[in-house]
Amino acid sequence: MERQTFADGDIIFNEGDRSESAYVIESGKVAILDGHGKAASTIATLEAGEIFGEMGLIDEMPRSRGACAVGDVVLKTMDQEDFVRLLREAPDESLRYIRTLFDRLRSLGATTSEPVATDPNQTAPATASITVFADSKGTSPYVPSQGIRVRRLPFNVGRRSRDPLCRNDLEILDDKPFTVSRDHFAIDRKGQQLLIRDRGSYLGLRVNGQHIGGGLYNARSCELKLGENTVVLGKRGDTFCLKLVVET
Repeated sequence: MERQTFADGDIIFNEGDRSESAYVIESGKVAILDGHGKAASTIATLEAGEIFGEMGLIDEMPRSRGACAVGDVVLKTMDQEDFVRLLREAPDESLRYIRTLFDRLRSLGATTSEPVATDPNQTAPATASITVFADSKGTSPYVPSQGIRVRRLPFNVGRRSRDPLCRNDLEILDDKPFTVSRDHFAIDRKGQQLLIRDRGSYLGLRVNGQHIGGGLYNARSCELKLGENTVVLGKRGDTFCLKLVVET
C-alpha cells in the first residue's frame, strides 16, 4: 500500500472518476462530496481510521461521489492486488474492508427501492440535524439522557455482538429470542432526503407506525419527517424504542 499526502482543499478524486483504489485515512479529515466544482456539497466528513472509495476494490465503475482533503491529510491507498494480498497475509485487518463493502452493498440494495413516503410538507431535508433519544427501558441504558447527536451518516444501530464484521454506532444488548438484529437499521440519506434504512434485520422495525424490513417483499426504507420520529425495533412490543428528533 502506498501513502499519499494532500493539502487542505486538494481533490482526492472527483465524482465520475474511474474507481481503482480504496483509501484509509491515517491523519486528517476527508469530505465526501455530491456534485462538481463550486456546486459540490459536503454530505459526510470522515476522520482518521475510516475507509472510503471501497467499491474500487471490486469494480472500476465511475465514482458515485467525490472526495477532498479537509486540512492536511495522509492516506493509505489500496488497489485490488493489495486487497488480495491482505486477505492472505493479514485476514484480521482485511475484515475492516469487508465490513465496509458489506455495508455499502446493503445500502445500495435498500436505496434502489422507493422509501415509504411521509407528508411532503414535513419531509426532513438532508441538511437537518438528528438527535437520537431512548424511548423505552430496553434502550435507555445505551443512550445518554441528553441523546446522541448524529455527526455523520450512515449512523448504524444494532445488537451488541462479538462478530468482527459487526459495526454499529449504537449497540443495544438483547437476549434470545432476539428482537434486535446485529445489523438492524441505519439513519441515512438518499439524495436530498433523510431516511431510516433496514440493514437486513430479521423482524424489521416500525418508523412512525410504518413497518419496514423483516421480509423479502417489505419496503426497505422510510423517510424521516421534521420533528419527532418514533422507531420501534421488531414487529410488536415496546421493549426497544427510540425517538429521533430532526431539526433544521
